[in-house]
Amino acid sequence: MLRSKLPYILILSLSIRTFTAVSQVSYVDSLRTVWEDTNHPDSVRMPALANLIWAGYVYSDPDSAYLLTNELKNLAKKNNNAKMMIVSLNAYGVIKTLTGDYDSAMYYFKECEMVSKQTGHSEDQATSIMNIGNVFRMKGNLAEAIINYNSARKIYESLEMIDRVLQIYTNISLVYSDQKDFKMAQEYLKKGEALINEGYGDKQAAIYNYYNQGVNYNNREIPDSAILYLEKTKVLAESMNNEIMLLHTYVAMGSAYRTVDDGLALDYFNNALTKGKELNDVQAISTTNFHLADVFLKQGKMDLAITHAKQSLEIAEELEMLFNMNEASQILYQAYKAKGNTANALEYYEKFILYRDSLEGESNQKEIINQEYKFEYEKKAAADSVKAAEESKIQAALLKAEKSENQKRKQQSYFLIGGLLIAIIFGIVVFNRFKITNKQKVVIEEQKNEIIDSIRYAKRIQSAILPPDKVVKANLENSFILYKPKDIVAGDFYWMQTTGNKIIFAAADCTGHGVPGALVSVVCHNALNRSVKEFNLIDPADILDKTRELVVTEFQKSDEEVKDGMDIALCVLDDLKLQYAGAHNPLWIIRNSDFDSNLGVHKEEGSEWQLLEIKADKQPIGITHEPKSFTAHSVQLKTNDRIFVFSDGFSDQFGGDQGKKFKTKAFKQLLLSIQHLDMEAQKKEIDRAFEEWKGDIEQLDDVCIIGVRV
Repeated sequence: MLRSKLPYILILSLSIRTFTAVSQVSYVDSLRTVWEDTNHPDSVRMPALANLIWAGYVYSDPDSAYLLTNELKNLAKKNNNAKMMIVSLNAYGVIKTLTGDYDSAMYYFKECEMVSKQTGHSEDQATSIMNIGNVFRMKGNLAEAIINYNSARKIYESLEMIDRVLQIYTNISLVYSDQKDFKMAQEYLKKGEALINEGYGDKQAAIYNYYNQGVNYNNREIPDSAILYLEKTKVLAESMNNEIMLLHTYVAMGSAYRTVDDGLALDYFNNALTKGKELNDVQAISTTNFHLADVFLKQGKMDLAITHAKQSLEIAEELEMLFNMNEASQILYQAYKAKGNTANALEYYEKFILYRDSLEGESNQKEIINQEYKFEYEKKAAADSVKAAEESKIQAALLKAEKSENQKRKQQSYFLIGGLLIAIIFGIVVFNRFKITNKQKVVIEEQKNEIIDSIRYAKRIQSAILPPDKVVKANLENSFILYKPKDIVAGDFYWMQTTGNKIIFAAADCTGHGVPGALVSVVCHNALNRSVKEFNLIDPADILDKTRELVVTEFQKSDEEVKDGMDIALCVLDDLKLQYAGAHNPLWIIRNSDFDSNLGVHKEEGSEWQLLEIKADKQPIGITHEPKSFTAHSVQLKTNDRIFVFSDGFSDQFGGDQGKKFKTKAFKQLLLSIQHLDMEAQKKEIDRAFEEWKGDIEQLDDVCIIGVRV
């Protein structure tokens, strides 16, 4: 039996109150009608759009939610509306959390907390702090999670926002659950349910509470109560059209039925896996896989257990999902041990112990307890100080009453003169402020221009490290490079070196874009050059291994941990012999005849062209958990073959009639449809397709595509 069967679900909140509607469908339709009617002023359309994002898209379609949030942010900026800017920042954070991009989520939530604090939006500040706690909890940092939850709780209690205190109760219960203190977790959940029964909260709060109670009862091995609360959750999820919540409920129901009927449990898990893939919910896919692995482990089907546990662990390690990493590695240890494979059993046992200790470390537990005591102490101290202040106010009021009568006559005679003086002084201050503001505006404009000039000069420096067009054409005559930075400078770059008859080229995608991405690109570009020129490496896997070593060494010089790095597709071309190695980014080869192997070949109906994809290693150039040597692939090309390497900027771009991502499949179809053109014409057609797809939507990332015909 797993040490803890189910993941609890945190409450993620947008900084806006949603309307109450008769039905979810009519509610969403009414919001969309208001938003799409441009006759309404922006002050009406923006709240409608904000509620539409939350009610209609965040859980069922995060990609569209992200696109709509871009529109909300642009409108907020145009109207200088701080509230809607806060809503958009928090929405970004929620969407990134749901899609597993915790670092981006943390960035947006901290930005939102800062803006909320600066503009005096205390409720929004508390919401951001709560969501920061959520991200810390998902990453396994429970001490920081509870610090943020208690900070948010203090603000909500001061504002008498009981429905938000209910949310905090739910999330604090999860911290205790992570520490296997299910009794304390249940106490907080029951506190929340009592508030729901008193009429606080909404369906969203209720569904989280019921789901987490079901999980908690399941982990306490009380399946009847677990199923009761999970059935409540399922009914609510279906009524709200909440596909993601329904997905997690399937997982929970599968786990609850484990002690009743393994066959029924497998049905729920398989349904969850199917829905997880439909929604591209990688967190749920990882969780479902380790549950399936556990079922197969108990049934003695070790190969199936290993397959599903590895799939779970691979995703979990990439997303740093500590709980899933712990469970999957434990299953792998047990399965390999049962098969008599002691080497692999030992490897995963060591991982299991490492992850278990991280989850249950004594220092983490003590820090949580200390923070709870600290909160209760501060709460009591605040109450005592309020009481003392009230007593002091009473005494001061009595003294003031004795003096007020004597002062009243004097004050009346001063009012007329004082009012006149204040008016004169106010006029002087306003005039001086007007002069100062004009001067500040000039200074700000000058500073802005200086910053832009500096970034433009940085672009010249970055352009200097890119291989010139004439050098590219001299070595790869029939080729093109489509390079479209999102900002003035970029995180993407293309790279080329030659040694003997070999031409080494690559398309690279560094962490971020703009100035941060450009800084990382300089470090990675330098490491590539050193790997070839200083260390004389020509094997693509060796080049990437050495580049990673140099990049990690460079970033480790910082006092702070730097997790930035690079994805890359790197090729070594020697006449018709091609060698390739990649970090996340694949190699595509297009041929107008059959490949020797049909493995991974993509072919469009009616097309004579075929596309062979050679996948990259799923690890970056940078700091990663348990790095492995990169894999070199060799391909014997034929004359007229086309080679393509690229970053993910094109396929990840939102656009089209429905505001969806372009996606990899459509990118393959595009390339196969234009192979009758020469390489320069292909570049123009790809660029045209990108701009047409993007339309008026903001470009989301840098784009770099290299095409070569041999």
